Amino acid sequence: MLKFLKQVGDYAKETVQAARYIGQGISVTFDHMQRRPITVQYPYEKLIPSERYRGRIHFEFDKCIACEVCVRVCPINLPVVDYEFDKATKKKNLKHYSIDFGVCIFCANCIEYCPTNCLSATEEYE
Repeated sequence: MLKFLKQVGDYAKETVQAARYIGQGISVTFDHMQRRPITVQYPYEKLIPSERYRGRIHFEFDKCIACEVCVRVCPINLPVVDYEFDKATKKKNLKHYSIDFGVCIFCANCIEYCPTNCLSATEEYE
């Protein structure tokens, strides 16, 4: 008889423990149900980027002096600077500047080290 009562007592303890675990799980579920949604419906709603967001790089052709500092500080040597050297004025004349955004890691080293500030980060992410 004592063995039977011990088994019933153990069964009751396990039942209470299982109910406690179920209650903890349900409380977590209800907690998550009360939270605001984290994601947005992208094409219809757009997030406002933070101040420190580094988006697409904007280039101003007129300010560039073709110094190639951006190429030297880029960890993957990504910017392509095409220029002609004018022997009469002893200056570089910029012909073409490009950055492949499919490869760019958006570290913003080129923006930070540009001496003429011809590069800037935009809030554009599309």
